[in-house]
Amino acid sequence: MKNRIDFYIRNLFRFSKKGFCEENESKIELFTPKAQEKEERFIKRYALKAFKGNSTRQNYAENLYILELLEDYLRPKRKLSLKVLDIGSKNWSYAKAEHAFFNKFARKLTLDGIELDAYRVYSNFFSRYDAAKYHSEKLSGANYIVGDFLEHTGKYDFIVWILPFVSQFPHLRWGLPKKLFKPKDMLEKAFNDLEDNGVMIIVNQGKDEYEMQQQLFDELEIPYMPCGEFKSSFLSYENKRFVSIVTRSGELHL
Repeated sequence: MKNRIDFYIRNLFRFSKKGFCEENESKIELFTPKAQEKEERFIKRYALKAFKGNSTRQNYAENLYILELLEDYLRPKRKLSLKVLDIGSKNWSYAKAEHAFFNKFARKLTLDGIELDAYRVYSNFFSRYDAAKYHSEKLSGANYIVGDFLEHTGKYDFIVWILPFVSQFPHLRWGLPKKLFKPKDMLEKAFNDLEDNGVMIIVNQGKDEYEMQQQLFDELEIPYMPCGEFKSSFLSYENKRFVSIVTRSGELHL
């Protein structure tokens, strides 16, 4: 009941204010020497010098983490236009990484991030919406969408889905109403929203959720490639991250 009331109030008032900003922090000794070598390659490949000089340590590392993830598992073909969707974008702090990666493969990139609970307010009195607009506002073709993915329309070449709720406990712990917990409906829709040769990458937290994700794939008869644990050079989490790849065509040799 509390989750339902709080969620209703957040979306009724849609709290937002101007002025969100993150101050730059020193990146000295942020990574190991081996990770620094990869960092330098990424800086050159994705023109990250300015971003490194104007970001927090955490946000910078997180974006490198996402770039590494996408490079390791995705092989986009160059196209005139490319449409990409990020499901459950939260404050979309990694939008720069997604944009930098996919922008390499298209003359025109449309990058949509969709978040159901965008007006959750942080301790600094800014909302997720404020942070997401800050992280994405200068990225051409990037759109932060506030809404329910199940009501969203569109077809995409790539879908990125990081830490989907596959069990009810974390869904409720994050303050969402129980009635909105629909993992099977969301997965089925995401699969159907892929273009004919579209690809979806899903990252789960912990082995238990990874196995729950596989069970959902099996129940919906969605072909997938279990890629196992993703080990990043830039960030490590208390709960390990596991990756699955889905292709609309069913051809899983990427």
